[in-house]
Amino acid sequence: MDQPSLPAAGAGHLPPDPLNASLPETAGMPAVETAILNWLWRREHRIADTPARLMVALRDGALPELCAASLRRHFGRLDAAAAPPPELRLHDPVSPQLPQADILIGPQHALIDALPTAEARQAQWLLDAPPVPVARRACQRLAPAFAAGRVRVLPATGCEADAVLPPLPLHAATALLDAHRPGTTTLGVPATLAQVRSILRELQQLAPGTALVAVHPCFRSAHRAALAASLLNAPAGGRILVATPAVAAQLQADRRLVALDGGEAATGGHEAPVLNVLWRLRGSEAAPQSAELCPAPPVAVRKLRRERWLWDRAAGRWQHCQPSTALPAGSIVRLNAEEGGYDATLGWMPHARLTVVPALTVD
Repeated sequence: MDQPSLPAAGAGHLPPDPLNASLPETAGMPAVETAILNWLWRREHRIADTPARLMVALRDGALPELCAASLRRHFGRLDAAAAPPPELRLHDPVSPQLPQADILIGPQHALIDALPTAEARQAQWLLDAPPVPVARRACQRLAPAFAAGRVRVLPATGCEADAVLPPLPLHAATALLDAHRPGTTTLGVPATLAQVRSILRELQQLAPGTALVAVHPCFRSAHRAALAASLLNAPAGGRILVATPAVAAQLQADRRLVALDGGEAATGGHEAPVLNVLWRLRGSEAAPQSAELCPAPPVAVRKLRRERWLWDRAAGRWQHCQPSTALPAGSIVRLNAEEGGYDATLGWMPHARLTVVPALTVD
């Protein structure tokens, strides 16, 4: 049987209708947020056949907490007397069941396979620039939703550049400092997560008095939430953000320096954090909890020359990993806290050796 093809942006049941006056203006807003508000407008105005539930499948490597925090700020401006604000939830990597909510936001690899076929057909789907393998999977799993016209696919958005970011971390850091002006937000977009960390370390040495922020999804839960909240309001003195390409598309900045060499490959998913790690003291066998998880790139986790354990959801226990153990998307991997691998400012750091303070007291 022929598989349905992905429709162009704007196809299905989410045409670019103007928003109601009670909703904020969408000029300059990320395409995902604009599409969500369009769905909300259609639902609140009872436009024919608008699904009551929206599944927002973000590209792997985006920051769901930032999308959620920005939307909640918009929802706060709605007229609560006319209708209650929609319930918005994030995908929980630990729970096998998706939470009930009007809007559910999560990574594509998790959401596309999560809903039973009947529920998937009834929901509206928003796929944010899926790469080819994800698009193929979506065609298979969401075929009834495609047939019902309830899938909208957003095209990839390029990261406009005011200048090119040099490839070497030290030169990139110097270029960002030269471009930065007090009271403004300067955004540097290197090609990889490793370069984000390297450039920020250089900036910390070169400009200790400047507000500096590493922006990527590879932080533990509490740090991601705090990071998302901080990104909504720039400090009066300005700051320099250094972000991975997928997250940079979610950010506003006065000046952008983008790494053009290798940038396309970086957005293709080879470094996308599609599994989660956590740090425990040796011998801890308790089940994982969402608050301690840190997204991490699978390739980097596989290369670790240290002990690691894979959470077996079916058996409800930890399985010792061999070098050949498969780590599919959505896996949860336990590492020894004593061997390091995390920094509160820079996030996932596989080569860091300082002991990681466990996020939770378990056992």
